[in-house]
Amino acid sequence: MADQYGMLKVGRNALYFAGLTYMDAGQNQSAEDTFKKVADGHDSELGALGKLSLAQLYRQTGRDPQAIDLLQALTNKPTTTVPAGLAQLQLAELYTAEGKTDQARKIYAQLKDKDAKGPAGMIAAQKLNPAPAGGLGGPQQ
Repeated sequence: MADQYGMLKVGRNALYFAGLTYMDAGQNQSAEDTFKKVADGHDSELGALGKLSLAQLYRQTGRDPQAIDLLQALTNKPTTTVPAGLAQLQLAELYTAEGKTDQARKIYAQLKDKDAKGPAGMIAAQKLNPAPAGGLGGPQQ
């Protein structure tokens, strides 16, 4: 589909899903090549999804600096498919995994202040103030 109908939306979508399939199958180089094609395409909405998936692949393969660059680019140029808050949450999670908790907390605090009632702000608030182990209902019986 992607090769035969690449100029149509269905073909571009098929290319993106081929990248996801390669990634799930552990075919990292094919996934990377495919996501780069999607990211560089003319469809900015699908391109943003390609960049987000490419950042995830970079994280999985130990290339955090490249993932950070992509997530920052997505933050600076958000789309409806990848809003800035989603990219920032992914970036904060990456920083947390790297042990850079101060940088992660800074991102979470900014999101919480900027979008307090939105999904990204609510997730950020939860990350800053996690619920106690027993949850809201008290200790488990």
